Amino acid sequence: MKIKVLSCILDIENYKCLDMEYFDGLELNRVKKINDKLEIKLQKGLDNFLEEFSTEKGDKYPYHGMWDMEEAKWRLRSGNFLFWILEYQDEIVGWQWDVLGKISVYLNRSNGLVYSPRKKNEFIFIKDIFIDDNEIFGINFYIDRRYRGNSFSRFLKSYHPELLGQMGYKKLLWHTEKWNHSALSMLHKTEGISCTTKLLKINKEK
Repeated sequence: MKIKVLSCILDIENYKCLDMEYFDGLELNRVKKINDKLEIKLQKGLDNFLEEFSTEKGDKYPYHGMWDMEEAKWRLRSGNFLFWILEYQDEIVGWQWDVLGKISVYLNRSNGLVYSPRKKNEFIFIKDIFIDDNEIFGINFYIDRRYRGNSFSRFLKSYHPELLGQMGYKKLLWHTEKWNHSALSMLHKTEGISCTTKLLKINKEK
C-alpha cells in the first residue's frame, strides 16, 4: 500500500502571503505550558474538532489519532514540539503544531497520517524523517469550521512563518494529503513554497 502526499517546503526568508488580511482581535500565540484556564479553552476547541470529525458526515470520515490534552502536555514536556494557538474573542479557533529534529510518520485507522504520536502502538509505523536544526516540520494545522475560507486562515499562513523566522528557522516543511482541500487551498496566493508529490510505502504487517 502507498499513500500519495504533497511534500511542501516553505523558504521563510523568501516567503510571501499575497492575500494577507488582519482581522481585528485575532491573535496567534505560542503555548509553552497548559495551565488550568487555558486547558478549559483548549478542551472546548478540541470538542469542536471532534464534533466535526469523529463521525462520518458526507465526504468526511471519522478521524483516528487526534491529539488530546494528555498528548498536548506530553508534547510540550518533551521539548520536541512548538504549539501555536489562534485566539479570537477569548476563544481558541485554530492551532498549529511544529516538530523539531526527528519526525516519525505513522498510518492511522482512517488511512491518514499521524506524526510522532505518544501512543505509538495504536498506529502502523511508516518512516522517520530527520530535518536540520534550522528546519521545522508542521503538523495538525486546524481552523474552526466557522472561520475557514476567510482572513483567519490567511492570517495564520502569513504570521506563523514570520514568527518561526524570528526564532531563527529557515524552512517550514509539511505534508498535505490529497483529501485535505482546506490545506491545499492555503497554497494559493503565496510565494516561496515548493511542493513535490511523494509516495509513502506502508507495510501493514506489524
